[in-house]
Amino acid sequence: MTLNKSTLIILFFLVQLAASAQVKFEKEKRVKSSDVPKSATTWIDSLPFTHKIKWYKEISQDGTSYEAKTCLHKTKYSIEFTATGQLIDVELQTPFRKLNEAVKKEIEEVLTKNYDKYSIQKTQEQYIGNKDSVGKLIIDKNTRSELTKNYELIVKVKEDGDYKTYEITFDNEVKLIKKLVVDQRRSDNIEF
Repeated sequence: MTLNKSTLIILFFLVQLAASAQVKFEKEKRVKSSDVPKSATTWIDSLPFTHKIKWYKEISQDGTSYEAKTCLHKTKYSIEFTATGQLIDVELQTPFRKLNEAVKKEIEEVLTKNYDKYSIQKTQEQYIGNKDSVGKLIIDKNTRSELTKNYELIVKVKEDGDYKTYEITFDNEVKLIKKLVVDQRRSDNIEF
């Protein structure tokens, strides 16, 4: 099978497109709750949060979404919804040292194997599921079997002599789900 010149050019651009799709960028803008889909605000208001809910509109490589950020029992929560108000996930900010020992060890092995140096900047436990299960998680902090649990880390690494920052997501079995280069120049998100 021979490839003609136009096919090679198309393949080249597809490879470039795939490579550029691996870059994470976010722009967050504070918004009023009245700017957020009603189904999202109604559900958040039904939960026992005692701190103020701060709403953000987020534009990222994945599209537009809304995020509610707040605290409960000294835990920071980020709850993300689609532009139409459907729940995407909830993320709980968790110090890396407080993760399960076996999970920590496996993550550290992966990072040590793949990078010359690394520094974990931020760790979040991410839960994906229906509103009832996520609501119960928020209320009593018990992990539910019907929820999908992932670990999302922001990691600064030294790789092939260069320093980079990645957002790396592992599933509950510490299998790599996603690795995105954090584009610091295009990022305008609120660190929480």
